[in-house]
Amino acid sequence: MGTRHLLALVVGYGLLGGCAQGPLLHYTAFGDGGQVRQGDYSGLTKFTLAKTLLLVQQAKGHASVTSIPAEASGIGTDFGILANASGGQASLQLTKIGDTNLVNTLALRPSDLPAARPEVASQSAAPATASMSQLKDSTVLAIDVQALLDSPRPGPLPVAGLASDGNRELAFELAFEAVPSDAIETRKLDLQRTGNLYFYSACRTATLTFLNPPLAGQRFTLTVADPNYVQTVSMEPGRTIATHPGCGVDVLVGDPLQRAPAAAQVQQVAQARSLASSWTTKALPDRKAALAALKPVAPAKPTRRKGSVGKASAPRVADKPATTTAEEALRNTEIRVPPAPRRESFTF
Repeated sequence: MGTRHLLALVVGYGLLGGCAQGPLLHYTAFGDGGQVRQGDYSGLTKFTLAKTLLLVQQAKGHASVTSIPAEASGIGTDFGILANASGGQASLQLTKIGDTNLVNTLALRPSDLPAARPEVASQSAAPATASMSQLKDSTVLAIDVQALLDSPRPGPLPVAGLASDGNRELAFELAFEAVPSDAIETRKLDLQRTGNLYFYSACRTATLTFLNPPLAGQRFTLTVADPNYVQTVSMEPGRTIATHPGCGVDVLVGDPLQRAPAAAQVQQVAQARSLASSWTTKALPDRKAALAALKPVAPAKPTRRKGSVGKASAPRVADKPATTTAEEALRNTEIRVPPAPRRESFTF
């Protein structure tokens, strides 16, 4: 198994000594691949670009689909961020969604305000246990959209797929619209030019169509995150960048720590992550290939009555011939008397 090479693209800006001018933020892109970190990353506030898990629930044959953010995987999706301390312009405040590395809010606190903690966990995902138990029977699966976007493809893109947990399978088609015109390919992002920007996974519109029962023919249009591309928004002291529950951001004015994600959102994120660990998403060329990849459905077995043995049921007691004694047999025997000799008469 190949190891991920550590990327260290530490941004260095040539600031004049004693000058307060310069970028507001310093970004670092990295990936550790499970190995020992090289260099000192302990001072960084870390975040991961978002991907989308489609949380599918069904009741009485009808589905509901929700776009849920999750941490993207692969090299070039993990970043560290620091406020520029040289000029003392502002301190960084970043909150996250539950027990994830996903950004909930990001802000620069003006330096004339009291200092705050640099990183605050927005909310614990512990309360999700009860809700996951309640929804267990109605939840069908979580589709990992990133598994269908394995490389940067900016134009309209129809992709078919198969989701499976080993016992159940669901074939589907996901038609992506083009990425937004202002999107930048993530691997081409120049971190030396992002000092006054925040970047996040680009948002694409996609139409999901289910192909096999029990959800065949049902269609949904959603917004999903594509971590192969990023969009940017300007950062200024006193402004707060708040992420949408599905994809995208809002620009707010005020204290960022007052906007925590709703408990339902935290629970859905935890639930979708749990489902994604047991369901696999496989990309296929088209809907025909997705349907062909389905396992054949075994015919229903005939039901048997309780107590039946073998292929033929035992005769009932009433069907058995009655036993008789020799005397009863003689009594019931029909005695036939030979017919009288035939008489013939002739008339002359």
